[in-house]
Parts: sequence; C-alpha cells; structure tokens
Amino acid sequence: MLCSCKDKDRFANKIKTLDSLHNVIEKKITDFTSIDTIKLDSYLNDYYNNLKLLSDSLKDTLSINYLMVFNQYNSCEAPLKFIIENYKSILNESILSKQQLKKLSGDLKNGSIEDELVFEYYSIEKMEAEKMSEALSSNYNLAKETSDTFLKYNKKIQLLIHAIEIQKQ
Repeated sequence: MLCSCKDKDRFANKIKTLDSLHNVIEKKITDFTSIDTIKLDSYLNDYYNNLKLLSDSLKDTLSINYLMVFNQYNSCEAPLKFIIENYKSILNESILSKQQLKKLSGDLKNGSIEDELVFEYYSIEKMEAEKMSEALSSNYNLAKETSDTFLKYNKKIQLLIHAIEIQKQ
C-alpha cells in the first residue's frame, strides 16, 4: 500500500508545476487575445497614409520639435507590422504549448510515460512553456505600448499635416 501511494505521488511536484504553467499560459493567452489586430492594422494604414501626405506636401525641413515627434511616430511602424504579421503564429504556438502541458500532466498522473523519459519531456515542455509565457507577455506589452505611442503622436502628426495644408492654400 505504501509503495503504490509513493508511486502515485512521485511526480506530484512536476504535475503541480505543469498545471501551474498551464494556468499561467491560459491567463496570458486571454490577455494576448485582447489585442485588437483590426485596430492595429488600421493604425498601420493611417501611418502609411500620413507618411504619404507628409512626403507629398512637406517641402521645408521640420522643426526640432516636429522632428522628435516624427521620430517617435516612425518608431511605431516595425512593432505594428510585427504584431500584425505574427499574431496568429504566436497564438497558435501558445495554444499548442498549453495543450502539451495538459497532456504531459495527464500522462504523468496516469503513469503512461516511462520513467526514463519523464525528466526529458518535463524539461522540454517546462522550458517551452516558460519561453511562450514570456513571448505572450512581451508581445502583449509591445502591442499596448505601440498603440499608446501611435495614438499620442498620430494626433500631433495630423496637426502638422493640417497646418501644412492650410499654408499651401
């Protein structure tokens, strides 16, 4: 009797860790899926339209203040493109990671993995889940920060475009 309880509990810490990582990934997927990629795509289109308007109508050099605004505005393009282009793959990889954690935890509970392979599978899935957790967090934060930056500087760029158009009349 003592032996069977010991056998049943021998992977309890690993199962607890896998289940905890599963919950962390699930929460971060929820946060990540709150990213509005349609809105980000709209921001990117606005960005390109505003750049075209600026390049078509700006004939003078920019003041230092507008140059700083433009540089901040310009810094939004790469992150917007990255999130839009990689959103689905990041989401799919994170869902797969979550599924793998659940499957491995279940396999450990059922004792359906050979003891020699437990450490290898556990280490791989734990490492991958930790990387995925970080990727979800960093990309969620990137999307949020880039959106905030875009909105802040887009207003200033639109004011500049408006001022240039008034001067042309």
